[in-house]
Amino acid sequence: MRIAFVVPYLRAPSGWRSAAVGTIQGLAAHGGIQPVVVVSRADEEAAGGLLPGIPVIALPEIQSMAFDQPRSWARLARTWLRARMTRLTTGDIVHSLDAYSTGLVGHWISRNLRVPHVVTALGTYAVTWHDSWLDKIAYSRVLRGASCICPISEGTAALMRRYFGDVLRNKPMRTVLLGTDYYQRIPRQPGRQYGQSSRPIVLSVGEVKKRKGYHVSLAAFAKVKKVLPDAQYWIVGNLASKVYVKELQSSIAEQQLTDVTFLGTVSEEKLQECYRQASVFLLTPQQIGLNFEGFGLVYIEAGAYGLPVVGTRVGGVPDAIRHALTGFVFEPGDTEGMASSIVRLLTDKKLAATMGQENRDWAETLTWERFAREQVEVYRTLL
Repeated sequence: MRIAFVVPYLRAPSGWRSAAVGTIQGLAAHGGIQPVVVVSRADEEAAGGLLPGIPVIALPEIQSMAFDQPRSWARLARTWLRARMTRLTTGDIVHSLDAYSTGLVGHWISRNLRVPHVVTALGTYAVTWHDSWLDKIAYSRVLRGASCICPISEGTAALMRRYFGDVLRNKPMRTVLLGTDYYQRIPRQPGRQYGQSSRPIVLSVGEVKKRKGYHVSLAAFAKVKKVLPDAQYWIVGNLASKVYVKELQSSIAEQQLTDVTFLGTVSEEKLQECYRQASVFLLTPQQIGLNFEGFGLVYIEAGAYGLPVVGTRVGGVPDAIRHALTGFVFEPGDTEGMASSIVRLLTDKKLAATMGQENRDWAETLTWERFAREQVEVYRTLL
């Protein structure tokens, strides 16, 4: 089976890159797929390095285009023309690895080849176009023309139905959770001591931006400190959003909150050390406008280290956390509930160990083999 994958972004580490490379490699290794990748010219070199031996077709652009941004109209025109002229003669199916504008390029290619078009919906870019009337029109055409839409979580699927229900009526949708390989890199740690530091450590990993909800997790941690004064909070993630970081630091100062450390971007070795020393993993994503967490692979990464997790009922987070089994899920503003669960996990070592091992078990089920099996089933149905 030949699949042409339209890939949004590969040139630097990102969730998009991890999802795309894992999808293509997983399907090639476990699904018997013969892949071709369609990327932007800026990603052509990266595609060759990350996906050796796989044919690459480069177009002017893939993701950074929108009809409501006049500056991108020239890129849209060049990409549309190139997509029509490119001799992409291989492909039983075109599979766009994000909804839009990646899906728009996939739509053009599938129409030219007259083959089914599958769209993977990763999160925010599956719904954010609702408020842009030109892009809403174009995106609606992509959705109507798609043979099947595969959100990466039930949460993402629910939001797509909320904002594009009229377009998606009677449209085949099949949620396919992404695979992971975290558990393969980290040996199981039966009887893990929570944590390996002499003081209890709460850990967050993720870019420091408002959608990740650090203002909420800090409010929860402030309540934890009142019960457990020696608790520490480590935050690992890119600090590029300077205004938001400054807001968080001002809040910390106003509350006279101590033992909060922003570690910024760290090496893989340092990240592993943080996970091993941590007692509880905390991340409290928020829906900001039409921006939300599509799934939450970071909770699964924490599970690979045997950590229990605490998160929010936003987007796909409830798909990543099995409530009361691998951790706890709360409403986005329920800092009391979050703090109470963190204190409980920090003081009840047996509960933390049990939930941590359940999270490890959960991580071990989200394999690329399982993903390939479910995704290939979608392909076969279409063919």
